[in-house]
Amino acid sequence: MRDVLMALRLRLSTSHTTIPWIEFPVLLAFPPDTIPQLCVLHAIAHGDQATTYALTLSLRDEVSTIISPLNN
Repeated sequence: MRDVLMALRLRLSTSHTTIPWIEFPVLLAFPPDTIPQLCVLHAIAHGDQATTYALTLSLRDEVSTIISPLNN
C-alpha cells in the first residue's frame, strides 16, 4: 500500500491540472511471483455526506466507462 500511495503522490506532484480521475503507473508484486510488474491504476476522488473525502483505487481493467445522455 505504501508503494501505491507513493506512486499516486508522485503523479499528483507532476500533474498540472486537478481532476477527480487520475491514471498512474505503479510497480506491484503479485504472489507467488516476487518480481514487481508495471501496472496502471486509477484513482477516483469522490465524497458524500458520510465521507467528505474519499479515494477509490482500481486496476485499469476494473474501470468501465458509463455514458448517460443528458437529455432524456
